[in-house]
Amino acid sequence: MGGQVQTNVFSEGASVDAPAQTVFSQSALPDFIENLGIDVSVAAGAATVAIKRKDGTSDPISSDVTKIAFRLATLATGGYSILSISSALSMVVTSGATLGTVSAVKSRIYVHAINNSGTPEVALSGRIWPSDELVSTTAMSSGADSASVLYSTTARSNVPVQYLGEFDSTQATAGTWASEPTKIFIGPQPKKTFDIVSKVKVPGDTYEEGVWYSYDSIQDAGTSGFGSIGGAQGQFMVMGKICYYHGIASGTSNSTSFKVDIPIQHDGTGIGDIANKMLPFSTDNGSAISTSSVMMTTADPGFLQLRNNNSSTGWTASGTKGANLYYNWPI
Repeated sequence: MGGQVQTNVFSEGASVDAPAQTVFSQSALPDFIENLGIDVSVAAGAATVAIKRKDGTSDPISSDVTKIAFRLATLATGGYSILSISSALSMVVTSGATLGTVSAVKSRIYVHAINNSGTPEVALSGRIWPSDELVSTTAMSSGADSASVLYSTTARSNVPVQYLGEFDSTQATAGTWASEPTKIFIGPQPKKTFDIVSKVKVPGDTYEEGVWYSYDSIQDAGTSGFGSIGGAQGQFMVMGKICYYHGIASGTSNSTSFKVDIPIQHDGTGIGDIANKMLPFSTDNGSAISTSSVMMTTADPGFLQLRNNNSSTGWTASGTKGANLYYNWPI
């Protein structure tokens, strides 16, 4: 058996000494969840995320079901439905799928349920998907490598979603699931500690201050100056009004510019200013650059521009280019 969890009442005003059960406040519907546990196990390089009863080890059964509420599939209708799970339900993360995680770095994976026309299914992502919207998922495969995509066993379109919990995972090699989680948590969807919804690159994202989240530094090769992407893994964290990022960006160049996506837009001030003075290592046309590359903000608040030898267009439009990324910017 993999990592297990047992939780206490999460209803408003509940005592921390309340008997063990899983009830997300009935008064906060459609976020109602009952008798829920999560188990994560690893084998042969793959991970299995399973829905359990509140003891964290037992599958749901007809006499002791797990209940999950979802908004209705019509956005203009203000109602909800409650689905019951009465048998084993799980999802396998295929060996090779990184979900946007980075080797030897602790990452957080968020567990969701989706309502596929009355049938609950498990879905996973490197971000939280809000329960007031409909979502479309991507089918799990060995190429499931983005932190900003919601993956399920089979691709689904425009379905209700519900956040269930999360687990922390550190794998020696990203995509080879060999170590069980160091922590599994079930609870109500985390509250934002700051209001940046209008600045989030992917609408609907919410973030807790001081927590690292996975994010690919190149979302689209063509807009970043690449013909193909070699590596784009990384993580970001928000503290106050500053967003911090570390990761890599590399691939085959097809442009003299080099831009990286950012998960939260910069505040638009100081266009052309350096966001972070040093990049510790970068390559252009397959060779290490002897002079430090620097970062500057662009007129597009969703990107930052890397500079080669103090030139924003000094990159070679062929061969391999890349950089280790350590930077921050105001939001």
